Amino acid sequence: AEKGSSWSDVSEGDVFDRLGESCQRVSASLPTGGVLADSRNAYMLRRSALGLARVLHAQRRYGLGSSARPRAAELAFGFEEKGSLPALELRTPTGRRIRLRGYLDRVDLIETAGQVLGIVLDYKNAREKQLDLSRAYYGLALQLPAYLLVLGEHGEQLAGSKVQPAAAVYVPLGPRYESVDHPSDLTESQRRSAGVSKLRG
Repeated sequence: AEKGSSWSDVSEGDVFDRLGESCQRVSASLPTGGVLADSRNAYMLRRSALGLARVLHAQRRYGLGSSARPRAAELAFGFEEKGSLPALELRTPTGRRIRLRGYLDRVDLIETAGQVLGIVLDYKNAREKQLDLSRAYYGLALQLPAYLLVLGEHGEQLAGSKVQPAAAVYVPLGPRYESVDHPSDLTESQRRSAGVSKLRG
């Protein structure tokens, strides 16, 4: 879905037509170097397209069931480039100043009850990436909490009003496998979500 729009504005057919167009552009840019190279490139492209199709299908279902609207992708913070949010500044107990910079994969916004709520989505090429709260507590897993701080401190530049951080989740891109005795044993819900990991955060 485009910035500020909802998934209901785009049909599933449109989503996959755009994916097909993107794959064709990538295919045209791939290097050539003999039959083996061409065959491998074609295989990798098909495999990537199938994986992206699963993710897009899952993201569309997520979007259709939510009032959140995509607002930004690859949102920079702490860089000099145009559109970048300011760096996240932190102070250590000894008074040192730390400036963090990076990119937010995606930011969704929800306008409700006079507030703007912000959701950070971080894409991971893993099957079951989860936020371990015990590691976060001891300062060993701070990526998602830091992203929420960025949104809370500088989200107004993105949304035009104060943003209340509401959630930060990992979006696993790797396929999820589930054991069944026979494919016919899958429920309709399992069939629709086959190969797609849940959002965690």
